[in-house]
Amino acid sequence: MRENRAWLAIVLLLWGIPSVLFWMGVEACRQVLQDRETERRRGHLAETLSRFAAAADFRTFFQARLNRLYEGLAGLEPGSPAFQAELRRREAEFPAGAVQTFFFGEDGTCRHPTGFPAQPDLERFFRAVHQPWTSGWARQPRAYPLLGDLVPEPTASDHHLSLAPQGTLCFFGDFPGAPRSRPDHGLYRWRPGTSGRSGGGFLALVNRSVVAASFLLDRVRHDLADPGVALGFAFSSPREATSRPAATALAGIPPLMASGSFAELLERFRREPSTEFAHDGLLVASRIFDQDILLIAVTALPGWSARVWLLLAGLYGFLSFRFLVFLFRATDPEFRAPVSLRQKWYLVFGLGVIFPLALSFLLGNLYLDRKRQELTGRHREEAFQFLDTVDRGFEEFLAGQERSLRQACREPDRARLDDLLDRWYADGQLNDYYLISSTSRVLRWKNSPGPSAFRELAQRSMAERRDMLRVWFANGGRLNPDEVFRFSGPDPVTLSAADLSDDQRNLVQQGLVLIAEEIISQVDIRHGLPPTRPRKPGVTVDSLLTGEYQGLLQAARHFLGILKFTDNAGNMDYHFIEVIRGPDGRGWYFLFTSTPSADFETRYLEALFASPAAVRPRFGELKALTFPNPLGRGFPDLREAEFYFPVLERALAGHPTVISTREERDGGAVQVIGKRGQFLRQHFLILETPVTWFDREMAAHRREVVLYLVGSALLCLLLSRLLTEKLMRPLDDVAEGLRAIRRQDFAFRVPVPARDELGHLCQAVNDSIVHLQEMEITSVIQANLYPRHHVQAGPFGVSGKNLMLQAVGGDFYDYLPLPDGRWGIVLGDVSGHGISAALVTAMAKAAFTILVPQYPDRPDRVLADLSDQFSRLLKRKMMMTCFLGVLDPAREKILATCAGQCSPLLVRPDRSADFLSLPSLPLGMSRKARYVTQEIDLAAAALVLYSDGLVEKTNDQDEPIGYERFAALVPEVMPLPTEVRLDRLIRQVEAFAPSVPWADDVTVVIVAKDSLFLPPGRS
Repeated sequence: MRENRAWLAIVLLLWGIPSVLFWMGVEACRQVLQDRETERRRGHLAETLSRFAAAADFRTFFQARLNRLYEGLAGLEPGSPAFQAELRRREAEFPAGAVQTFFFGEDGTCRHPTGFPAQPDLERFFRAVHQPWTSGWARQPRAYPLLGDLVPEPTASDHHLSLAPQGTLCFFGDFPGAPRSRPDHGLYRWRPGTSGRSGGGFLALVNRSVVAASFLLDRVRHDLADPGVALGFAFSSPREATSRPAATALAGIPPLMASGSFAELLERFRREPSTEFAHDGLLVASRIFDQDILLIAVTALPGWSARVWLLLAGLYGFLSFRFLVFLFRATDPEFRAPVSLRQKWYLVFGLGVIFPLALSFLLGNLYLDRKRQELTGRHREEAFQFLDTVDRGFEEFLAGQERSLRQACREPDRARLDDLLDRWYADGQLNDYYLISSTSRVLRWKNSPGPSAFRELAQRSMAERRDMLRVWFANGGRLNPDEVFRFSGPDPVTLSAADLSDDQRNLVQQGLVLIAEEIISQVDIRHGLPPTRPRKPGVTVDSLLTGEYQGLLQAARHFLGILKFTDNAGNMDYHFIEVIRGPDGRGWYFLFTSTPSADFETRYLEALFASPAAVRPRFGELKALTFPNPLGRGFPDLREAEFYFPVLERALAGHPTVISTREERDGGAVQVIGKRGQFLRQHFLILETPVTWFDREMAAHRREVVLYLVGSALLCLLLSRLLTEKLMRPLDDVAEGLRAIRRQDFAFRVPVPARDELGHLCQAVNDSIVHLQEMEITSVIQANLYPRHHVQAGPFGVSGKNLMLQAVGGDFYDYLPLPDGRWGIVLGDVSGHGISAALVTAMAKAAFTILVPQYPDRPDRVLADLSDQFSRLLKRKMMMTCFLGVLDPAREKILATCAGQCSPLLVRPDRSADFLSLPSLPLGMSRKARYVTQEIDLAAAALVLYSDGLVEKTNDQDEPIGYERFAALVPEVMPLPTEVRLDRLIRQVEAFAPSVPWADDVTVVIVAKDSLFLPPGRS
């Protein structure tokens, strides 16, 4: 029972809690990955819909294809069979009756088609379009009597085509009463003649009324094929879908959803219009196109498939079963876990640190995602509140204007009133005004040719106006005939004087006088006074007024003393009508003022933008754009606002009142929040926020997550410390044993806790300490085998140096003094390393000490005897290369023999060096080996002996330094003092590859006359 309880406790601690955390982490990870993938797919759907709407835009569609039509026919002769065949093929891309094309020669004559009645007028029309508008032709009288059925208002349409850049599909304007069968768009191209190629032009007339939006959408939908997204479109209201079912195209949607499900989706959208939503396991994005068509993009919602869940659950179940069995067996006291030390450490560390930290990281990401969503939502809400505040501020501005006008009408002081009206007119507060007396006489009046923007336009140069038009048309702008006239007029004086004619002015005054008489009489009657001028019985003012004056009369009756907004066929104005009463209570004067809405809005925004704090809230910067009005004053102006035109064009394609989008610009990504003004009707308000602002706002939350992760890490480390105590204590003992080895405390022994991996590790450390102790003793013995100092043999200095890879090694050198003043010089290299090689060097030391004095004139005999002894004792398991020389200082010669040692190097004072060839076998290879003796003259050269470890030093590319580089280094160190030259030589060889350690023991011996290489006084 006690064992079962222990097992359950272990299971709860090591499996239960981690299992709960594991599945929590899996779910958190799935949620994070799914949210990110959903966001990515949502952005992809929005981008696809934007491309869908942009590609299906009427102007984009026809402009691109008409330009391709012209370019494709540029090399063909108009009227030729090849030309006509290619023209028919390309015109088949357009709906029947939508496009008419005309091709002109370099002289402006129509080359194709020909012979139609309106051809002369069309040729004059084309020449007018081709003539630069800056040449003053706009004032010249033009008439095209035969073009009425082909081009609406030709005298205005030629302006439009001339003003627009070549290759731009231009809208001719809205002309009331024009039949729908006539074209309303045109495109003009011209190619000057060159050598070998005639010039000519092209004119295309397009009738938009015969082009169904469904045709455009169906044509471009195939061009935007995406294997992961289905595109479709339908009418957004059931009535329209029923009345025009042929325009509903759902191809591409059925592969992702059943027709019944799609019908439910449409019904849901009609009940609850939304941009994007999830439906039946699908992510759906939609937008309105061309007012009544619903564009739809559908893709599958992301998620883990059943196969992934089954695989994960199966793997988890298998590992859990194995782990639970292991835990059950571990409760047996005799159980010895077949788990390595590394596996134990990874298991404990993973449970104690990595897994909780990973979970903390996922939770931190979820927290940051939620905070970013909250920040984005809060920013959007505050941005729209700010834009509403700016928009409603204009209403307060209008209220102030109304109070000023009312204040001016309180007293019948004619001089003061005239002064106020003139001043307000001069600064643009009033555009038109009429002051009419009760005797029906017009006392004062002013009438401007248009909004203040027209007057500002008159002050601009022709180049500035041309630049404005280039920007405007490049972004799909359009102008009405009056605006065309004002833009193209080359004379600012004439432009600003475009006033009403005398007949027009008389008609206006007559209508206003009738209204004044009626309103003054009504005011008198309302105050109990008889009317000043009684009207004849049966005659009413309503029967005398027509058109817009009827509306003005109604406004005067119901909105007297109120600044009233009117919209007459797109002309937005504010009218103020008031009766100024005299001291007798009667109406003395009737005042009528009119100001374009654009003027009031400009004055309000100018004052607003004059205060930087008012247009730069804490999270962005305000913009007020006049899109799509080219003559309004925008903030910023037309050129600086060009970046926003494509944004607004895409966003406003479905005629929404608000936009929220992310855009890339030169300064980085920005979040654009905008709304169409409710009171600022001529402006679109935008709040632009850099994405970096969101990053700064999120910095505090990121610091919170970092602190949370640091705290989690510290807690995990504390818990893992408790869990690894069982493992860490033996490892600490092992570490102490390693420290004892470093300080050469060979008496230290590591406690062996148990017969497991840790016990074996501790025992191995103890064995290493014993082995190192033996190596230390051997090293001391071997060190005593080498000469302690360099020697001076007559004029010769003999010096050597040894560098061991380990504490002991197989390299050996020695100087042996002989009774007659000669010296035996020995350098050997035993194969292998360690203690075995050190023992052979000790044998060689003893042998040379005995044999060299016995045979001082026969070094070959010494090596032969030694080779015979090594062959018998070492059984060819080890061998030794060796150089033996007998130096005679008096004769300045050395008697040398070699047993497989590296070729000695002779170095001369002139820095030349040569290797000596002494071929032979190493000692111990053969009992019958014979060696050759050679006498070397050292009167004018130095002898350098070395082991192979010096010339086999390799660099990072495994390239050895080699004999040639070594021979080049030795002469450089010979001029140095004897005690320095050996260290310098080894350092220079080591500099060949400083990052690569030595691969073998290194020994070098130099026999040299100091007088040859050292300056006098240095030895």
